[in-house]
Amino acid sequence: MTDDHMINRRQLLGGAAALGLSTLVPRPARARSKGVIFAEVNAAGSPAAMGETHGKAAAAAIKRNVDFYVEWLATAAGLAPKELLQEAARFAPVLAQYTPDLLEEIHGIARGSGRAVNEILAVNARTDLLVVARRKKKTRKSEANPGCTAAVVMSRRKKGKPWRSALGQTWDWTPKLKGNQILLRLTPKEGPRLATFTEAGMVAKIGINQRRLGVCLNFLAHPSDDP
Repeated sequence: MTDDHMINRRQLLGGAAALGLSTLVPRPARARSKGVIFAEVNAAGSPAAMGETHGKAAAAAIKRNVDFYVEWLATAAGLAPKELLQEAARFAPVLAQYTPDLLEEIHGIARGSGRAVNEILAVNARTDLLVVARRKKKTRKSEANPGCTAAVVMSRRKKGKPWRSALGQTWDWTPKLKGNQILLRLTPKEGPRLATFTEAGMVAKIGINQRRLGVCLNFLAHPSDDP
């Protein structure tokens, strides 16, 4: 992406700081860091219940994300929006086989936001759908836009003391989506609590769980992506 299409990296790193260990402590209704404000959504219970809470709380932002991604992906793939959503529907059986809880959560998001399940699938599978689009158009990897940057800083380990580390990343993407992100705090019926900075309508993105496992992401190319 060109610089004028990137969200300021310093602001993003400031926003990423909001995902530190302190995120697991109750905070005000909105996360504020370095001038960036994200709506916060707290959800608990079964995957379906968490998804429905997410969908209801972020319905307006989810609509904006759906509108953007369906049009953008359909254009990238040379498909009509209806055909793009049919491509997105192909991910449901895979999710049902390997991560049925996430599919259940996606159905909950769709119910809560009043969107079609395939629309929520498209938002969640948008990176995979972009790879499909590049295959259809035979786009070379060299034409792909640069992605995000992730970094970890670790302290020296003292005898008998655990490692201490800080994890962060930029999220380089279009400012057209500014305001469509949320800080999602989840307390699942089973498993650890977690906090994730994500796009409204996505089950998760960048974050940390109760056991201090942090996860970043980067869109790295692989030979299997090459048309």
